[in-house]
Amino acid sequence: MKKLFNISLSIILIFLLLHSRVNLGYVEYINTHPLILTPTYSGELQLFTDGTELFDQLLKDIRSAKESIYIHFFIFRSDDIGNDLLDLLSEKSEMGVNVILSVDYVGGRKIPNRVIQKLKEKNILFIESRKPSLPYFFYSIQHRNHRKLISIDNHVSYIGGFNVGDEYVSKSKRFGYWRDYHVRIAGNGTSEVENQLIRDFKEDAPYYTSNLPEKDHLYELGRDFAFMFSTGETYEEKLVEIIQTAKKRIIIATPYFIPSDHMINTLKNKISNGVDVILLVPDNTDAWFTKPPSYPITEELMSLGATIYLYEKGFFHGKVMLIDQNVAVVGTANWDSRSFHLNDEASVIIYKSALLHDIEKELTIDFQNSRILTPALFEELPQWELFLKQTPKWITYYF
Repeated sequence: MKKLFNISLSIILIFLLLHSRVNLGYVEYINTHPLILTPTYSGELQLFTDGTELFDQLLKDIRSAKESIYIHFFIFRSDDIGNDLLDLLSEKSEMGVNVILSVDYVGGRKIPNRVIQKLKEKNILFIESRKPSLPYFFYSIQHRNHRKLISIDNHVSYIGGFNVGDEYVSKSKRFGYWRDYHVRIAGNGTSEVENQLIRDFKEDAPYYTSNLPEKDHLYELGRDFAFMFSTGETYEEKLVEIIQTAKKRIIIATPYFIPSDHMINTLKNKISNGVDVILLVPDNTDAWFTKPPSYPITEELMSLGATIYLYEKGFFHGKVMLIDQNVAVVGTANWDSRSFHLNDEASVIIYKSALLHDIEKELTIDFQNSRILTPALFEELPQWELFLKQTPKWITYYF
């Protein structure tokens, strides 16, 4: 018994030491990487919720590229859809287009070395983003570039939840139909996406990208949308600020829902003030360990009057928030500690009424493909989920 106690104590002490190093690394990083909230622009916005339609349009845009194609994805698989994209990028590079492909060091390690070598032979700059580094090694492992950004000729950009892989075009037997939210922006404001990609490229591969110039903002400002690029809790604070504007309704759609106490209290206060809070999460998840810790939160919100939908058609991976009919946030960030505190994320804040209507329409379809969570469902939980329901927050911080 004493031996078991000593082992348990040692594990806890090691974790606390590593956690303190994560916090030190986090503080140092965000001091030099504050939240970027861009001016508001007017432009052409298009919403995609189906992966096949998204990639059809993306490949069409890439075929039209004349000068540059800059891409970053968190996950990039060398499968059917991934290879189609890689082949087209190689073709465009041979035509003289400047092609840079970045993938997260951890999430993007799905491309074989032989494929990477072929890309380099085609003069494509391939970058592994956020490699492990000293002096805060454990933080650098946890700190991931979760953004999904594309800029083509500094005129067309993409931002949202889709990664690159066959599952994202609903070809996975495990997930079936894949539901996500992605936005295509043309014209005004796209230089903001390109400049964020360039900043990330310079951080990850300074030797190859130090002379890459950031683009001037040549377009007129407007009132349709703005971009938000974040690392850390300043993103959460901005979301709270937007939520506080709600008068009638808040819709949150996310694949993982383990928000901080601060965010939970914000939602509880809005419910107590008569605002309808609606939450959409997947019924079946791709990360089983993230579901049980969310149960106490959803139970409490439900008891206060929130409506919670469980998406059943396939797997829901979208990251969307709609406030009344005035503003929406679509991007790469989940509602969990990793996105709020550890990852690099990107979002587009939308004020344009036409796209707000499209988002509401798609969310209504998602509700129709869901069932409503009831207290009875918690009584049916298996023992292992009941056990994990009590997972401490200092562990879910890394989920």
